[in-house]
This record gives sequence, C-alpha cells and structure tokens, in this order.
Amino acid sequence: MLEWLAKNSLLVTANPWPFFIFFVLSVLGSAAFFRWFYAERIALLKDRIDHPKDTTGGKSEVDPAKVVDEPLRRRFEYPASGLYGMNILGLGVNPLVVGQYYSMRAVIPPGRTLQVQLSGPGVIDLTDSGGAWGFSTSTRNWAHQPYVESTSTPEQWFQAVAGEADLMFFPRRQGELIVRAFEDGADPVFERRMRVIQAAR
Repeated sequence: MLEWLAKNSLLVTANPWPFFIFFVLSVLGSAAFFRWFYAERIALLKDRIDHPKDTTGGKSEVDPAKVVDEPLRRRFEYPASGLYGMNILGLGVNPLVVGQYYSMRAVIPPGRTLQVQLSGPGVIDLTDSGGAWGFSTSTRNWAHQPYVESTSTPEQWFQAVAGEADLMFFPRRQGELIVRAFEDGADPVFERRMRVIQAAR
C-alpha cells in the first residue's frame, strides 16, 4: 500500500478527499471484520470455561435407542417360552400333556419378588403316589416349598427374586392345573387354569 502511494503521490495530492474517505472506510471495515471474527471466538471460549463438562455442543450423548423407560424396566415379564418349552406362566399354554416338558419362566425386576402357587389335580387312584407334577431339581432362581399332597387339591409354592427364573416342569396327572402368580406377595396378579390330558396314542 505504501509503495503504491509513493509511486502515485501526484495522483493522491491532486485528489486528497476521495483517497482519505477510501482510507477511512478501509480502516473501519477491517476493524469491524476483526471485531466480529474474534468476538465470536471469545464468546465460544467463555462458554467452554463456564460449562467445562458440556463438550457436545448441547447435544445429548445418550443413545435414545438404549434408554429404557423406568416403568417398563420395573415390570414383571412372563415370556411365551423358556429353556424347556412353552411357559406355563405365559399365555396360550392349554391344554398340557402328561409327561411333556414345559418351562416355568419369569423375569423379575430389581428389588422385587415373585411367588407362584401350583394346585390340583387331586388323586384319582389311591395307588397313585407320584404327585400331580414334577420339576427338575436344577432350577434357575427358583426356591420351592415342600409338595403338599391332598386327595382333593395338592399344592406347592415357588418363589423367585430379582433376575430371570426358569425351571423344567412336567405334569403327571390328568385334570385341572391352577397357576397363581403373586408379585411382591400381594393379591394374585393372574390365575391360569389349564387342562392336563394324556398324550394321544
């Protein structure tokens, strides 16, 4: 710029006001540009200092697909099937077949418990001493009370704590099997009545 002014000094001295106005406008324009340029970066740095943990530009780092609604997370689940077959705590398992394997499966939320009561069918033949049902002693998260035989309605209680519970169940007698589920020891949340039949020959 200075070199250009030295070479064109006569032109500048002959027209001082236009060049003076041009010079002032150039200085003001440059000052405005640099003020805007640096003001934006100063504001950004100030915001980072005031909010040191916010490094995402205001965007959430939580994947919405992985967010589980709290009420859903604390809900009991009774899947349709389990490791050993159809789930007697689920829906649509009717009738049952004597000697066939089924699952008794549930998913219990944290901090909660589930109790299940099995009852019926009673003794038909006095020579029958095998019980109305059986289950594998290798259970998953199930504790059980002793089986109580009765000529009318035998019963047995099972309890599970938080987590997934499953066991292998098999009916031994024809008749009606009643399954009641108690969440946290309250009144039964459901009762399922299932017919038990002999396998077709």
